Amino acid sequence: MQEEQNFDTLEVGKEYPPFSYQLDEGSITKYIEAVEDNEICAIAGKLGKKVAPPTIASVYFLQAFYWAFPNRPKGNVHAKQRLCFCRPIQAGDVLKTYLKIADKYEKKGRKYVLIDILSKNQLDETVLAGLMTLIWAR
Repeated sequence: MQEEQNFDTLEVGKEYPPFSYQLDEGSITKYIEAVEDNEICAIAGKLGKKVAPPTIASVYFLQAFYWAFPNRPKGNVHAKQRLCFCRPIQAGDVLKTYLKIADKYEKKGRKYVLIDILSKNQLDETVLAGLMTLIWAR
């Protein structure tokens, strides 16, 4: 088993290998039903393919995070995130998500880690860019 990924061992600037995720029609349907987003269904009909709500990003970018940080300490807090949805994603898209430790610092006794998020489709077009802020447990 790998060593725990604690605050002191995280390196600012470290880039993690991309995580690939193929978005299929069934996943989009389940997500739309779960969040009850009927508006996106109307848009999907106009484009000819099933379009995913932008917030489905939580599915693929969090999987990328869990993959990059399998030995994170228990008790981390997902404090905030800022996301830019750059273009629609559709059924069949293959998304690659890149994570990079943008910064880490201590404030009022808490350890913060900022992670840059970048997701691209199979055409190398950016579909998501953002920053996730975590309070790291150790």
